[in-house]
Amino acid sequence: MTDYDVRSLYLDLLRRNLTRYGMHERTPSDWPLHRRLLLKTVTTLTPRLRGTNARNQQARELGLDWPAEAETMIGMQRLTSLQQC
Repeated sequence: MTDYDVRSLYLDLLRRNLTRYGMHERTPSDWPLHRRLLLKTVTTLTPRLRGTNARNQQARELGLDWPAEAETMIGMQRLTSLQQC
C-alpha cells in the first residue's frame, strides 16, 4: 500500500465521519423529550410520504438531508470536490 492509498483512505474516512455517512442517526441527548420525539417522527414519516428509503444515502451523498448530528451538512460530493481543489 502506497502513501497515496493510505492518505486517500484516511480522507475518505474523515469525510464519512464529518457527514455521518452510513452511520445510524442519533438524536442529541441534550434536546428536550418533545423535540427528540418530533425529530424521530419527522425522520420516520417524511421518507415514507415521499416514497423513498428512510436512510437515503444518495441524499446524504449530495448534502440534501439534514442530519440531526453532524459536523457538516454539505455532503460527500462537495467534500470530495474540496479535497480535489
